[in-house]
Amino acid sequence: MSTAPASVARLHRRRTAAVLGAAAAALAALLLLSPRAAEVRRPTGPSSYLSARLDSSHILRGTTETYLAIALAAPDHRVTSRAPTSVAIVLDRSGSMLGQPWQDAVAAAHVLLDKLGPDDELAIIAYSTSAEVVVPLQAATGEARALARAAIAALHAEGGTNISGGLGHGADELARARTPLRRMVLISDGQANEGIYDRVGLVRLAGQRAAAGISITAVGVGLEFNEETMAGIAVAGRGNYHFVEDTAQLGAMFVAELGSLGETVLTHASLRVEPAAGVELLDVIGYEATRDGRALVIPVADLRRGERTKVVLRIRATVGAEPVKELAAVTWTFDELGRGRRSHEAVARAEVTGDATVVASRRDKDTVRLVEEARTARALEEASAAYHDGKRDHAQQILRVRAAEAAALASELGDDALGRDIGTVTGRVERGFAAAPSAGAAEGKKAIKGGRADAYELAR
Repeated sequence: MSTAPASVARLHRRRTAAVLGAAAAALAALLLLSPRAAEVRRPTGPSSYLSARLDSSHILRGTTETYLAIALAAPDHRVTSRAPTSVAIVLDRSGSMLGQPWQDAVAAAHVLLDKLGPDDELAIIAYSTSAEVVVPLQAATGEARALARAAIAALHAEGGTNISGGLGHGADELARARTPLRRMVLISDGQANEGIYDRVGLVRLAGQRAAAGISITAVGVGLEFNEETMAGIAVAGRGNYHFVEDTAQLGAMFVAELGSLGETVLTHASLRVEPAAGVELLDVIGYEATRDGRALVIPVADLRRGERTKVVLRIRATVGAEPVKELAAVTWTFDELGRGRRSHEAVARAEVTGDATVVASRRDKDTVRLVEEARTARALEEASAAYHDGKRDHAQQILRVRAAEAAALASELGDDALGRDIGTVTGRVERGFAAAPSAGAAEGKKAIKGGRADAYELAR
């Protein structure tokens, strides 16, 4: 009996957490680190933790555009306590946070402070027109936590939004961390308008900080933030991305983030994908990648024990008369806590055929699911962009076509869950696009941000 994929499970967990965010007892349970082995589907291949393959064991002779799915799984180290962590909370205190949003953000920061202990480290950064270190990085003793609460209480919301300043100060503080787990939690309810404010520059800055071993989680609150920029920061920063519609949910998000960080076993990770002769790497779905000659280098988020994720690339392969076609060599490099710098390698290959029915009959259900999730993520992005541009009907058509394609493929494979899962996501976003963009601005913004948050999860 197959289990729900990690990306679909994350979607359900994220939406369930929004409903249960006020339940303090449930939040505390997130830190008990109960075993998650049942969620793990380990890839097979040269490494038990890495595989790279097409959705079929065969490829058609000639020139073909298809998808290469790379599956990654972290080792399931058994742990009895949460690992010490260094956390820098980077708070937006711009004028748009005035009132209830700022009050909720302060309350949420207090929730996180309550969950830290003397083996952890904390820093508080606040930014508006400029950024400042409110509490320098230090051991999260009772005295330090009390100091942090008092310092936050003295802040107030005003001015512009200098995200780059907040990132810079947060990274500088975490550069002094004693623990191997270093995470910035960046919060914003608006679009950057001070310091570096363009998407490319902010994403580049996040990537530079992540390359130095500091991962970044980006939290967009409300309906005015630039979701493309915030998601880009999270991807390049090797962290997580959250859309928090109601700032009262920030406390739930913070506690979940800390629990997730405490289980982390792989950090500072990246993939290098080197195409074989006759193969072109066209793009990567949902990731920020850089070119190194013909190869692509892709930053990958930190992974918890037993966690799995994926990277899906669109490729073009020209295949001749050879019986087996080598497509790409993949190297996954990361820091494994307690074991230093490590790497796994895999080679993607497929048997060559001139018969399209053979390709179809040799599909692998698990790999098909990875590819279909990624394709759905791209469709959600395209639909959200179309809706943002006022093209509601086109946005809904993109989602209907995607759902129909997935349903047809699921029927061929006898995998009803695949069609149902993708249909659920696309249907939810399509219903969010029911009103014309100009007719319901708040509902439209909510739908766009929710759709892009779903796309972020499905791409992984």
